[in-house]
Amino acid sequence: MTGGRGPRNPRAGVTLLELLLSLALMAAIGLGLASVLGLTGRASLRVTAAEATTDLLLTRHSLRDWIEAAPRTAAFEGGPEALRFEMLTDEPPFSAAYPTTVSLGRDGDGAVAIDVASDYEDAVAQRLILSPAGSLRISYFGDPTGAAAAPAWHADWPALAGPPDLVRIEYDGPEGPLPPLTAIPALEARQSEMSLSSPLPPG
Repeated sequence: MTGGRGPRNPRAGVTLLELLLSLALMAAIGLGLASVLGLTGRASLRVTAAEATTDLLLTRHSLRDWIEAAPRTAAFEGGPEALRFEMLTDEPPFSAAYPTTVSLGRDGDGAVAIDVASDYEDAVAQRLILSPAGSLRISYFGDPTGAAAAPAWHADWPALAGPPDLVRIEYDGPEGPLPPLTAIPALEARQSEMSLSSPLPPG
């Protein structure tokens, strides 16, 4: 009886090599997928942050429009950290047939928020966020006494004084201080009055 090893399998080494290559290929594919998923996640975060920034900018633009849409005779009052005024707008869901009250201030969570309310269709109300957190400082330019005094910046503005000549709103954005928002209250009404008072061109 002849002892010794059996016949050698010529495919054994090749099979082991194929297995190692397969494992290496799977590892490379796994790394590639992880990289793609990481890039996708970071891109998604950037898109979400961009959308949030866009919403804040649109809210800033809306606030400027509302301040400029305030009538000359409407109530307009405020302090260094709060502002309240009435304006007319036909922007849905509001109606220009009903005064809309705009209130700017800090909410319970520390965000700079704008509350917009109207008696149109059973008290329409909205809350918009101007900034998720940070400081808020409001100042008013004009003569609140009505005594023909030289206009100046004030930290408070009484309701009976009518809209000021300018209002300046300073606040922080998500990444730090933003340029001040300066607007002319009742700008549309002032421009209309100037247009009506202008002399007609010679015929």
